[in-house]
Parts: sequence; C-alpha cells; structure tokens
Amino acid sequence: MNLTGFKNAEDSEIELLHPLLFSLEDESNGSGAKYVPKANREANVVGRPPGSSPG
Repeated sequence: MNLTGFKNAEDSEIELLHPLLFSLEDESNGSGAKYVPKANREANVVGRPPGSSPG
C-alpha cells in the first residue's frame, strides 16, 4: 500500500508532533506501508489512476 500525509518534519514545524496520538509517518513505516514523502507543504498524491485529471 502507498500512502502519504503530513510527515514528522511538517508536524514538528507547526509544533504538532507531541500532541498527536501517533505519527502517521512512523506508524505507516512500521506496518509495512510505503510512506511517500515530499518537501514540506508540497502537494503529493499517490495511487492516482492513469489518465485521471490532476486536482
């Protein structure tokens, strides 16, 4: 499974990492999912069907 979401660096940037119940990046990597990061605040879509329109 491929997924994306806010990464640890983004959570830390807005001082959100410690109030969270869990880190999506850590949990997905620990469960065998392929976490696909990009630069902070950069749009990142995974799993879009070929030929589908962006956005």
